Formats: sequence, structure tokens, C-alpha cells
Amino acid sequence: MSGKNKLITAILILASLLSIAILGRGILRQQQFDGSSQEFAISAALSILSSDTEVDESNEDSDTAQPGSNPEFLRDYAHPSLLNQETLLSDYINSLYFATRYLGELEVVESISGGSDVSILATDANPSAAYELEARYSGGAATIRIELLRHEDNWLISEFLVGSEQLSD
Repeated sequence: MSGKNKLITAILILASLLSIAILGRGILRQQQFDGSSQEFAISAALSILSSDTEVDESNEDSDTAQPGSNPEFLRDYAHPSLLNQETLLSDYINSLYFATRYLGELEVVESISGGSDVSILATDANPSAAYELEARYSGGAATIRIELLRHEDNWLISEFLVGSEQLSD
């Protein structure tokens, strides 16, 4: 083998190793974001849909928080893109009140599906994640959809919806 062939072979081997290292790092990053986003999605859903606050239930027309919901958590962890759309944020919060009123207290989150969307090669891209949680309330089953965006090294909520057949009747 000539010196030129050895050099080309060495360059190809180094390029292959570099490619493997970059892809490996990207896959590891994907797994880390899947874990952290899923953990945050579950924690956020439980925090938003559970409340220890005392509520005056005698006033059914009240705009105050209903038992079993914590809209302040949603406001505190809303992504700036959601905060810039106050009407949409208000719609999400109103849906929490509606869901709590008709479904009752959250009993258990039974399952979660979804994951993060992270570029394997680009380290500067903003990761996102979307999950659906199947939950059981005292008054029936519901699906909770939560979408997250990574912002300044934290997961923040860009969408939060509670859906149920009981709510569509």
C-alpha cells in the first residue's frame, strides 16, 4: 500500500470515527431530553391539575380557581410564545376550570406517550416535546395533551389541553 493510500485510509477512518462520535452524542442528547421532558410533562400536569387551595364552591359563577386545578403553575411555566398570546392562555385556563367542574378531582395518571424532537446533529436547535397523558378523574377518563419547548435550559409549556368524552357532551 502506497503512502497516498495509507493517508486516504487514515482520513476515512478518522472521518468515520468523528461521524460516529457526533451521532452518538446526538443520540445521548435525544435520550436525555426524552427523559427530562417526560419528567417535566408529568410533574407539570400533576401540578396544574391538582390543588390544595381552599375554594368557595357555593359560588358556581365565580371566576376563581376550581377545586383540583392550579392555573398559576401554567402561567408560571408558560413559554414566552404562549404568554404573548394571552387569549390562548386564557382559553387553556378556562378549559381547566371546565374540566375540573365536570370531571372532578384528578385521581391518577395512568399512562404517557410521546417524546421529544431534538436534532441529532444540531446543538443549537431548540428542542420541543409533545405528550399525551391518559388520566382518570373522579367523574371519568380524560386525555391531557401537553406540548413543551426548551427555553434557556428549561422546559416550558406551549400547549396544555384536557379532553374527555364527558366534556364534549
